[in-house]
Amino acid sequence: MDEERKALALFRIEKAKNDLHDAKETLRLGMYDNAANRSYYAIFHAARAVLALDGLDFKKHAGVVGTFSKNYIKTGIFDPSMAKMIKSAFSIRSETDYEDFYVVSKSDVEQQVSDAGIFVSKVEEFINKKRKEHHTMKYVCDACGWEYDEALGDPDNGIAPGTKFEDLPEDFECPVCGVGKDMFSEA
Repeated sequence: MDEERKALALFRIEKAKNDLHDAKETLRLGMYDNAANRSYYAIFHAARAVLALDGLDFKKHAGVVGTFSKNYIKTGIFDPSMAKMIKSAFSIRSETDYEDFYVVSKSDVEQQVSDAGIFVSKVEEFINKKRKEHHTMKYVCDACGWEYDEALGDPDNGIAPGTKFEDLPEDFECPVCGVGKDMFSEA
């Protein structure tokens, strides 16, 4: 996962969290139309955050929602209940934004804001997990200064790129000075 995609995903999840905060505040103030709008956008921006990890984005909401559902819900990465959350939020947001005389109920908005909180939380957990999976570390030999970079591995000594330090064999030795794993520190 490249750094630009990670940064964009993090930016979008922060935007989603800000939208969620605004949804909760406008709900508290009794501004139900605004709370419906902001809670929908919390979900929408969270979905876009996940898509950013794959380098995907769409100009239309239907593209974001459809691709998120197809790539992440139907595949079992996220719970199917999240599809219902998106669909309901989109429907209510559309009604409140485009239907002149539509009045959204307090209970519908409360449910939508609650759903948005769950959705954003689940997406944030997923993004953090993905970041950790792709995060590589460097370790330095305390004796001689040789550096083991997990991203590069040590192909000259049969260690594939991407091999985590903790996954190195117990008998691993520094290729320069021969000390064991216990003589390495995080760089």
